[in-house]
Amino acid sequence: MSDASSWCLDQNSTLQADLDRVTDLAIEKITARKITPEKDRGGLHPDRARLVLSRAASADQASIEALFAKLPVRFSGMELLYDRTPDFFSLLRARGNASAVIAARQGSSRELWGLGSVSLREGYFGGVESRVAYLGDLRMLLSRSTARVWRQLYNQLLQDIANDLGVKGFLTSIVGDNTGALRSLVSRRNNEFTYEPLGRLRLLGILGRFSMLTNGRRKLDEERVLVGENAEAEFSRFYSERARTMRHGWKEVPKAGVAVVLKNRFGATKVSARLVSPDAMKRMRIQSIDWKTRLLFQTLRATGVQPIAAGSSVTTTYLSWVCFGADMSPVEKRHAMIELIDVCLEDLRLKEMGLMNWMLFVPDTIGLSMRELGGRFHYSTPVELFEVRPETTGAPLDLRSQILQDVGFEMSLI
Repeated sequence: MSDASSWCLDQNSTLQADLDRVTDLAIEKITARKITPEKDRGGLHPDRARLVLSRAASADQASIEALFAKLPVRFSGMELLYDRTPDFFSLLRARGNASAVIAARQGSSRELWGLGSVSLREGYFGGVESRVAYLGDLRMLLSRSTARVWRQLYNQLLQDIANDLGVKGFLTSIVGDNTGALRSLVSRRNNEFTYEPLGRLRLLGILGRFSMLTNGRRKLDEERVLVGENAEAEFSRFYSERARTMRHGWKEVPKAGVAVVLKNRFGATKVSARLVSPDAMKRMRIQSIDWKTRLLFQTLRATGVQPIAAGSSVTTTYLSWVCFGADMSPVEKRHAMIELIDVCLEDLRLKEMGLMNWMLFVPDTIGLSMRELGGRFHYSTPVELFEVRPETTGAPLDLRSQILQDVGFEMSLI
C-alpha cells in the first residue's frame, strides 16, 4: 500500500508541456523586471541582482533535500523535517495530472534559497467540472529584497496559469505554527495576491485508546463495515457522487491505500474514506521534541505505543478522502467519524494489512469535541486552508456557504 505508483494520477503530457511553457514564460517576465535598475531606488540590491529563478527538475533532488533540512515544520510539541527521498516529484504526481516546481538561487550556487510547487488536476469547483490547483512545498530562506521578487513570480505564475490553462481555483494550506509563511504571504500588506481563508481544521494524531473503551462491536463491524476489496466499489460510487458537490473535489477517484466504508442500520453508506500511508513518497523525521510530548510517549509505552526521540522517523497512516452522506447532521457526522476512527484502531483486517503500526492521522474538519475524543490518546496541530487569487482577477471569492469538510483537501499529500 506504500507503493508510490498506486498514488500517481494519470499524467497529462499535453497539460504538462503547457504548464512548463507557462512557468518558463512567467520566470522570464519577472527576471526581465528584476534586472531593470530603474525599478529600485539607488540600483539593485546585491542579493536581488544575483537572484536566479528557474524551474526545478530531478537533478535538483539533493539541493531540495538540503533546503528542507534547514526548515523544519512546527507541529504540536515537536519539529519535523519532511523527507522527500528518493524522488521529491513523486508526491506531486499524486497531487495532480501535471506539476511544476519553481526554485530560487544566488548566482551560480546550487544551494536553494526558495522553493514552491503547483499541481494541476481535473476536479470540481462551484458544482461543475473544472481544472483546479494546489500550491505547496513553500520553503524560503530569502531576504526582504529577494522575497519581493519571489512574491512577484508567484503572482505572475498564478495569473498566467489561470488565464492560459483555465485553472479555476488555487488551494493551499499552512500547517502548524508556520508564522513565517503567515507573515510573508497571508498577512502582508500590499501583497501581489490574496489569501482568502476557507477555515481551520485540526490534524489529530491518535495513538490509541484506553482498553476499557473497547466494546463488543465485532458483529456490527462484519455487518456494517466494509474494508479492502469489499469496499472498493462502494467507495468509488459514493465518492464520485459526493465529489461533485465539493470545492476542489477529485474527478479521478483515488486508488491509494485501503478503502473503508461504514453503513448505517438501514444499509446506506454514511461515511467512506481511504486509509493510506504516504511513506513511499514522504516521511517525517523528528528534529526536536519538547519534554511534555516526550513524557507523554514514555507514559504510553505500557499500552504498546512506541517512544520517539529526536532523529527518529515517524511512520504515518492517514484517514484520507473522508466523505459523509449528504443529509447527515453535524452530530451524525461527528459520531460517524468517531466510529470510523475506532474501526481503524481496532479492526483486525486492517492490522493484518500492515496498517496502524504507530499513529493514525485524522484531518478533523467537523470539530470533534474533547468529550467525543475522550479515552483516545491524541494531540492536535492546526492547519489553515486558503484560496489564493492574483489581485488582477477581480472580486473576492464567495466562500460564505462553503463547509470545510466539503473541500477536497488531503493532508496525506502535503
